[in-house]
Amino acid sequence: MAKAGKLTRREFLKGAGAAALGLALSDILPRRALSQAAGCQPYRGIAPTDWDYSARTVIPRRAEIREHWLDEIKELGADSVEITIPVSRGPDHQVGYPTEYPPYWEPWDSTVHDEGIKRYVRQAQARGFKVILDIPSFLGSRYPRPQPFDLDLFYSNLETMALKWAEIAEELGVEGYCPEGEFAFEASLGLSPSFTRPDGYVSFHTPRLAAWIKQLIPKVRERYSGKIIIQEDPYETPDIDFDGADYIGLHLHVKEGERYVPGQTVQNWRRYLRNRITAAQQAAQRDNCRVMITEASFGMIPTNGYTSPDNTVVNEQQQRELCEAFFQEAWGKTDGIFPWSWGSEPEFRRSLAVTDRPAEEVVRRYYQGC
Repeated sequence: MAKAGKLTRREFLKGAGAAALGLALSDILPRRALSQAAGCQPYRGIAPTDWDYSARTVIPRRAEIREHWLDEIKELGADSVEITIPVSRGPDHQVGYPTEYPPYWEPWDSTVHDEGIKRYVRQAQARGFKVILDIPSFLGSRYPRPQPFDLDLFYSNLETMALKWAEIAEELGVEGYCPEGEFAFEASLGLSPSFTRPDGYVSFHTPRLAAWIKQLIPKVRERYSGKIIIQEDPYETPDIDFDGADYIGLHLHVKEGERYVPGQTVQNWRRYLRNRITAAQQAAQRDNCRVMITEASFGMIPTNGYTSPDNTVVNEQQQRELCEAFFQEAWGKTDGIFPWSWGSEPEFRRSLAVTDRPAEEVVRRYYQGC
């Protein structure tokens, strides 16, 4: 039951809340944003992220909640979902799955997580979604980093996981597969020479990562016949060769200092988006592939007391402004957009989600205009 004075989700979307929001936005949005039919993306997605697909979790009804998200995302007007295969480092250089109970990690051949993820993929496909399977390679670990850190050994273990899921992706018949992403180990280990761009952003030379990805792509292709997506940003890591992949997958998040600065944060966000998208388009033309945005968020709204120094803290109105700016800059310039993440249940920390917030109506307007 909804709390007194707070609209339920359905009341918000179909009743006075949505009507009032639309009226309020009508005088401040540019005319071209009111009709979005032209330039629609092939993939209008959401990434309903979760970290623990095992049956033994802290949050009850977890599988039921995840399935309910799919119905909400369908109502939003999305036609695609990106399902994350959670990856974590174990006590040493191993690669496996994060868990919420000790020992907080399970090895790569754990079938409990495999079956949970497969079940979720099939539930999404049954609703008509195009599914992208995604391994984000650097989700951190509860364990101290081994000293010294053997990057080659870690790459080898990560490759075992990536190739295993390439075969599962083929078995499931998913639309796309991302065998790695947002990789930061070389930089965090101090192995990547950095340089500062004219706009003030820092980029990194990552020769070992580039070599690993180059030999990984053909191995994935041997096992998986769908669309291969490499989630690296050519603006941040310009050494990556995407040849052999179908897509460059960008992760675009508001990281403009700790706090929102009126005017300045949106302006800097727009410049950031233009630079990243342009660099990706140029790399895609060079390497004969295309571009999609496999993660996008619009600032962090502290939820359950959770914040992160990696994301700018915003309120709901500021999140909406940043979401609107994102769609104005990105819509029609790539093949897909996947806002990250989804879910309003109090059991989940959804600090970056648009769910049940004014930014959700921005996404809805673009997606349902197609």
